[in-house]
Amino acid sequence: MPADSPISSSAIADRPVYDSARRRHPFLEELFELWRFRELVLLWAGRNIKLRYKRSVLGILWTLIEPLMLMIILTDSDLQLEALK
Repeated sequence: MPADSPISSSAIADRPVYDSARRRHPFLEELFELWRFRELVLLWAGRNIKLRYKRSVLGILWTLIEPLMLMIILTDSDLQLEALK
């Protein structure tokens, strides 16, 4: 390696060596990668939520209101059916 090389031989020697026999379980590897890139995942999730509800009047609040309204409607219709029996 030339003396004027930007990478020294000690920097190369300090790099970890890949050993395929020491691999973690794939699920754990995915969790570690998620944790490693957690800021990026949070940015993407926030961006997607903002884009999805950008033009909605109620915005993100709609994600809570919609299932609540559906539950109320279905409960009311179920009570009305019970009253007819």
